This record gives sequence, structure tokens and C-alpha cells, in this order.
Amino acid sequence: MKLVKIHKLETIENSLLDMKKRFTKDSDEVILLSPATSSYDQFNSFEHRGKVFKELVLKKFLGRCTK
Repeated sequence: MKLVKIHKLETIENSLLDMKKRFTKDSDEVILLSPATSSYDQFNSFEHRGKVFKELVLKKFLGRCTK
């Protein structure tokens, strides 16, 4: 049985930066991003959270900015 590791990283940006350090594009891993609670302290809505996530992925992994 494979062990499951849980990382508590507080923000989407910290999570993406951690993933970028740990994995390559050829990594054979499954990554589940699962908020433990609502994130209204950081985002206005789930749509806003999704938009920020997309922008951060493009910036951190592809070097592109949206806007």
C-alpha cells in the first residue's frame, strides 16, 4: 500500500509553489487540491478562487500573466 502524504500549505500560491518544487512534468503522481474549509477570508466566491488558481498556474508553471 502506498502512503498518502498530506501537506497543509495555507494558500493556493503556497500549494502551487510546493508542487513545482516536488514534481516534474513527467512525475507519475496524483495531486488533490482540497480546501478544508470555505475560503471567504481569501476569496469572494468559488469563481474568484478558480480565477486566481488559473492565473497562478499560468504564471508559476508557464511564465504567463493574464489580464
